[in-house]
Amino acid sequence: MLEEEPEVRDEGADERQENAELDRHEVVVVGRSGVGQAKRVPHRTRLTDLSPQTSANPANRLTQTVHAKRTGPSSLLRKACIKMSNCLEMSRKPLLFVDVDGVISLWGFGEDTRPPGAFAAIDGIPHFLSTRAAEHLLAASQRFELVWCTGWEEKADEHLPRLLGVPSGRPHLSFGDATRAQVSARAHWKLEAVQAHAGNRPLAWIDDAFNDACHAWAQERAAQGLPTLLVSTAPASGLDDDAAAQLDAFADGLAAAR
Repeated sequence: MLEEEPEVRDEGADERQENAELDRHEVVVVGRSGVGQAKRVPHRTRLTDLSPQTSANPANRLTQTVHAKRTGPSSLLRKACIKMSNCLEMSRKPLLFVDVDGVISLWGFGEDTRPPGAFAAIDGIPHFLSTRAAEHLLAASQRFELVWCTGWEEKADEHLPRLLGVPSGRPHLSFGDATRAQVSARAHWKLEAVQAHAGNRPLAWIDDAFNDACHAWAQERAAQGLPTLLVSTAPASGLDDDAAAQLDAFADGLAAAR
């Protein structure tokens, strides 16, 4: 088995060291030319062939070993790849997680303060759907990748695009079999699914029921350099002009940072 040298010096220093070793040790050189020997002495020094590999020779996987705190070509390449990956993530549209109840489907308004919209029966349940929210959501779809983040799950994309004129085929989050009470005992019932879908991508999330766990999570992401915006709505107004302005400002900031 090959043993990596503790550190790699410049080529001239290695050559002088190798010549000195040849004078007093048996040297085992492993590389494309096979294994050769010099004068026999009790001690052996193993050197690694750092010459470039050709397509006719299999790559030597042990030529460079990466350790947690090691510097050098491999660790620098790894850091560059991570940075490039993060840049690619940032270059894509940010995600927009969209709740439905209290954001698009409104309630709690008075007869004299009812926002623009209309009632629709979905699976036999009446919902007041805000046309203003639909307009803002359609505009946001040009700057964000929309993801339905609602207890409606797949029914959101099944019903809302045809009723509101928003893009269809948007993904939705699934929240498993745990009840809201079970999940809320330790965090917001949607939080785990949002995190799993988002990964390290910039995101905005619009909802009418954030809790302390959501705000703590958003602050933690922001501290890690991951842009995160929570837009809270009132169930009587939903995705209104003020909420849309927050989304626009967030998208503007990301575009300026690229």
